Amino acid sequence: GSPPPHQKLIDFLDRRFPGRQEVTHAWSGSLFFTEDGLPYAAAHPRHGGKVVIVSGFGGNGMVMGTMAGTIAADLALGKKHPHADLLSFKRTGVKIPKPEKTAPALRPLDAVLQWLIPLAWLAILAIPGWVFFSVRGGVSFLSGMDFRTMRLSLFPLVGLYAFFLVWAQVMLGANMPYLRRAIPWVEKFHRTEGVFALLFALTHPILLATGLGLETYLKIGFVDPRYKIFVLLGDLQLFLIILTAGTALMMKHPWFRNRWRYIHYANYAVFAMVWTHSWFLGSDVRTTGLKYLWFFFAITVGASFAGRLRRAFAPKRTPATLTTPQASMNSTRIASINDVREGKPFCATVADKKIAVFKIGENYYAMNNVCSHAGGPLCEGPLEGKTIECPWHASKFDVMTGDVLAGPAIAPQETYEVRVENGGLFVSLPLG
Repeated sequence: GSPPPHQKLIDFLDRRFPGRQEVTHAWSGSLFFTEDGLPYAAAHPRHGGKVVIVSGFGGNGMVMGTMAGTIAADLALGKKHPHADLLSFKRTGVKIPKPEKTAPALRPLDAVLQWLIPLAWLAILAIPGWVFFSVRGGVSFLSGMDFRTMRLSLFPLVGLYAFFLVWAQVMLGANMPYLRRAIPWVEKFHRTEGVFALLFALTHPILLATGLGLETYLKIGFVDPRYKIFVLLGDLQLFLIILTAGTALMMKHPWFRNRWRYIHYANYAVFAMVWTHSWFLGSDVRTTGLKYLWFFFAITVGASFAGRLRRAFAPKRTPATLTTPQASMNSTRIASINDVREGKPFCATVADKKIAVFKIGENYYAMNNVCSHAGGPLCEGPLEGKTIECPWHASKFDVMTGDVLAGPAIAPQETYEVRVENGGLFVSLPLG
């Protein structure tokens, strides 16, 4: 498309007075008219008071700009301006509509997976409960039970579902790079399911302990002495699942920021322990069709773990394969040299492409601002030397080459050539 009006003016100055000016700020806009002729200066209703809108001057900004500016300043500082209602949205009853959500186009396979994976999850979810009640003659077997007997009768079912949730957590985490493309909400679901996995894992022994009595439970007198080791294995996996879930919930804490993902890998050990624990102690596993489901769980987790290892040890792509060839590039002005300060990333958007710009010494670097792991905004993360850290999951990248310096990200970031000309920064982007 055509360049914005202010870019046309900059180009005009470059042609007429090359090297004699430095543009520090640029803007352009249109005239907007309100119903009553007064402008608006009010907090945007969808941003919790963090965004203030000043608009609708209709060409009278020189007259009304001062009042609108003072009202906007007080709103931004959380103060009450005596004339705020005069320029508010409610005076004319205007309502800001909710934005239309447009989902990105999916590839045919992703479109199928978007529905197939949740349906498969629900189908597998139903199997443990169906088998549990089938071998007991239905739900009616609970009728007439006292509360203590009911706890002892239902604790195995809770254990089956605790294991199902652990399996699902491991599968989602191991295959997140692929699932995220087809199911946008999968990461939020993954975190929520992790909470339920922890709750079921805690409820399982609590039902048993309160049903048997704490003394009997602690003495492990409720199983054959040969199987006590599997009870202790269950206690160990409970400790580990509390550890992994807790560190995931606290991953933004400074100490856990770079450590939580390594602790999170213990979920594979949790799965192995729970599989063994339930296989030898589960009253419904080896004697029913659940044994085939348990084999399926083991095979799928093993395959996912192997795939994760393959990705982790795959050779890194060299920077030469990351940067788009110059023949297909288009140089675009993205900022002034005064906009980008050393030690502070700069956020830019050019033709709907989000870019992070960095200054290291006297040189400038640019890379794709969307983290290759989970889409976090790199320009909002801390920059130390030549290392940028994603604010979402603490992946680290070399701003000069785009290489991954620390996971959980695996794929490097795309980088772009930056040049300085007449006080401006120009980045080379792919055409089209």
